[in-house]
This record gives sequence, structure tokens and C-alpha cells, in this order.
Amino acid sequence: MMLASLHQDLKPLRSDDADVVTLRILCEDRVRLVQERTAKLCELRGCDPDAFGIRFGTTEVEYAQKLGAAAPADRTYNVLVVGQEVADELVADV
Repeated sequence: MMLASLHQDLKPLRSDDADVVTLRILCEDRVRLVQERTAKLCELRGCDPDAFGIRFGTTEVEYAQKLGAAAPADRTYNVLVVGQEVADELVADV
């Protein structure tokens, strides 16, 4: 299995490695941006940001499944959509 053989070649990164620091900053920025946009949306809609959630319909879940971004892939209910870009696209289409 290729993944198992590649796993042996992986080397741990130090937490102060430049790539790790850059990735951490990008992730923190993304989280902040999502929180800000969620707060703004909830302000406009008059809802609680802590209780805010989006439910996708069958069409959106099937689209995410075609992209390989829904788990589990064998049903259209109780599905986790993986990937912020996919979720953003689905929300934009709703």
C-alpha cells in the first residue's frame, strides 16, 4: 500500500518550522474570518452565532459526494461535508 510506505518516509516538523508557523497563521486567519462572517450573518438574520448551523439538502449532499467531499459517501443524511471551500460553494448555492 502506497500510503503505508510513504508514512515511513515522513519526518516530524518542529513547531517553530517556517512552514508550520505559516500554516498555523493561515488557519487562525481562516477561523477568524469564518467567525466574523458568521457573526455578521447572524446579526443580519437576528440569530445566535453559537447556535448557528446550516443544513444541506439532498441535492447539495449529492454534489459534495460527487466531489468526494462528503462522509460517509453511501447516504444523503447525517453526512459531514469536508472542506471549507466545498461548504462555502454549497452555502452560496442554497
